Amino acid sequence: MCSGSQSVWLGERCAGEYEKPYDETISDMKFLIVDDFLPVRRIISRLIQEIGENESVEAENGIAALRKLRAGNFDFVITDIEMPEMNGIELLAAIKSDPLLRQIPVLLVSGASGIKAKMAYVDAGADGYLSKPFKAATLRNIVNRIVGGGFGG
Repeated sequence: MCSGSQSVWLGERCAGEYEKPYDETISDMKFLIVDDFLPVRRIISRLIQEIGENESVEAENGIAALRKLRAGNFDFVITDIEMPEMNGIELLAAIKSDPLLRQIPVLLVSGASGIKAKMAYVDAGADGYLSKPFKAATLRNIVNRIVGGGFGG
């Protein structure tokens, strides 16, 4: 069934045979990345590309993000919490209170860690929370979990 060193059959394919290096569940999605620090936006955008054939658009704060959300068709929002003008919690509240946007999953990211911080953000209505810094695999896992049913609000 499997040739050469790929002798382990996994039901649909041999071990090591992958057409794409990412989960198709989170492929072809349009992400909005919101952070006031340009290098962080670029890093997250690069990670988004690593986890699938996704498009990412960037915004520097919650006000710019809302403008882009209302003008575009987004599948997912990843936002920092601490930003000027409109922070991530305020952006989350605006998204979840807007009938046209409320179905879009929101992942909050922050340098704050600990279960108390995570639970506060999930209680605020976030679909998920991730502590910075994080890797592509961690981002892929949490996006998959959220797209597949979430664990928050």
